[in-house]
Amino acid sequence: MSLLKPDKMCRLCLSFLTCLILTCSTRPVQAQAADPVGSVKHLIFIGFDNTHLADIKKMPHLTAFLERGALFTNSHSVLISHTAPNFISLATGQYPDKHGVPNNTFFVKGQAQTWAFWETKTPNGKPYIFSPPPWQIYNQAGMDVGVVGYSDMALETGAEAARLSPMNHPTDKLNDSYRGIAIYYKDGKRTYGSPNISWLYEAVGRFPGWDKLDSKYTLEATYQMLAHNIPVIYAYIENAHDNKNPGEYDDVLAANDQAFKSFFERLPALGITPENTLFAFVTDEGDSYVKGGTHSASLPAWLNDNPTYRVPLQNLNVTGDSGALVYLPPGADINRSMAAMRDIPGWLYLATPAAQALLHMRQPLDHDRQPSFTAFTNADVAYTGYVSSRPGGGKDFQPNATFLWNHGTVDAEIVGVWAALVGPNIAKTRLDTWIDQVDILPTIYWLMGLTLPADLDGRPVHEVLKPDALPASLKANAAEVSDLALAYKEINAPSGPLSLDALRVSTQAALLANSPEGANIENHLTQLALGRDALAAEMRPALLAPYLGKNFDNTTARDLRARAQALMRSIDPPQALPKTGGATDQGLSLILLGGGLLIVAIGWRWGRRKS
Repeated sequence: MSLLKPDKMCRLCLSFLTCLILTCSTRPVQAQAADPVGSVKHLIFIGFDNTHLADIKKMPHLTAFLERGALFTNSHSVLISHTAPNFISLATGQYPDKHGVPNNTFFVKGQAQTWAFWETKTPNGKPYIFSPPPWQIYNQAGMDVGVVGYSDMALETGAEAARLSPMNHPTDKLNDSYRGIAIYYKDGKRTYGSPNISWLYEAVGRFPGWDKLDSKYTLEATYQMLAHNIPVIYAYIENAHDNKNPGEYDDVLAANDQAFKSFFERLPALGITPENTLFAFVTDEGDSYVKGGTHSASLPAWLNDNPTYRVPLQNLNVTGDSGALVYLPPGADINRSMAAMRDIPGWLYLATPAAQALLHMRQPLDHDRQPSFTAFTNADVAYTGYVSSRPGGGKDFQPNATFLWNHGTVDAEIVGVWAALVGPNIAKTRLDTWIDQVDILPTIYWLMGLTLPADLDGRPVHEVLKPDALPASLKANAAEVSDLALAYKEINAPSGPLSLDALRVSTQAALLANSPEGANIENHLTQLALGRDALAAEMRPALLAPYLGKNFDNTTARDLRARAQALMRSIDPPQALPKTGGATDQGLSLILLGGGLLIVAIGWRWGRRKS
């Protein structure tokens, strides 16, 4: 389904050879951005956890500041929609198939991996995150970078602190005190932990841990870093919802607002204003409230006790989630295992290996962390990954009163997010331009005049600029560039229409996996993914050209848009999908319609947000 209108949907399969050229392991060419469009001397990048635009509106001082710039009301998360993959995509401008973190938790050689420092090695010796660390490009441009709690950019565990950080404070030798805070200097030196930074420790003390981190600590630490000439800060604001019902966390929002009020009032004393500083505000994902608690049951228990095909429990690993990664044990039949999901309630879509490629969830750099398939649940369901005594260890679905806010699945309220930019030459506007999380970093790089790595998945969003601030290379073709960017997102974004529609087809492939029909559908999706990757590789340099001060070729752009539309049209296999019985208790008919309905719901929801 098109992001413009349904009658403009199209699809086309492209050549396998082109995709091979795309995926060969050559070093990406780095492209220098055109002259910076604003005089940006500082970057303050603030990431909110599970925060809706409705929550922001309850913080009037923060809202007033955001209204000085551009507010994106039509932004979208990557999949799976969880803190780690979302914040890493925001910090890298890359989807999970490049940065390597498909979920908050994933498995490597049967061992769960979660919340690790960027450079920490997994059990097979590969890095936890494959993308270059975010501080690198700023350091190369002569800027120091500070981190306050932002995911995986500082030490995450006490064990990492014991291994990687000297503990130079005379009295504070607690490993956990050295987590969460880091400074990366332009000369290559780095410091972990507030106890190793005397001026910061005097101001804020030890890092309290993410479960006790409040906005006052985050913003005070950010202020102190700015006061000590750290020009780039990545900071984290903890989830305000926690396990509270609507209305019960308004006091947290009020406290957050007061902290931001004080922060904004103090910045001018440091010479920091929106005239010389770029402020970026983002959220990792939305979350969906489930009254009484999200319903949970053990997916391994269901897979093991299944009339269609019994999956052995030994070495069966499942991430407990509403976007559950399933790692089958050696020798288990993946086709029969996916087909057996027909007898399991609670899920909405099944992502086969081919669909995971289309959704940028596959892991080509580390096959050990590649799940066999993924189950996306209904918005009120989250599977557990273990088998034990209740609660959550058996097959009976029961509400979990300690889990009131669900996220991870493809519900519109979860994948629909917001972002905001305030700074030099940024227009005061509400933008309904369709973007996703990987577009934020290229926009920041472009606005700061930094190098645009060729392997980023996102694109700069010129729509944030005041019209008279547009570079000459964009002024004549701004609308056409926007149209090409939209087509690029339609086919390439994990939460975009091609990906979401592919989940509908993928679900059929999974349920019929143990049959020739299922194999044909999966092969069709595989070829579609190869064609999409090849076309996206052609679109990206054409799209980036004007941001690099080069001419924009309208003829090429029109051809690329037409091919993207044709690709969209080709989502269904050449033959009609076979009819089957109900796959879950909500009925297969809902699955077949789900992709289209979900996209309509996303568009409707964000349209309402503008009013």
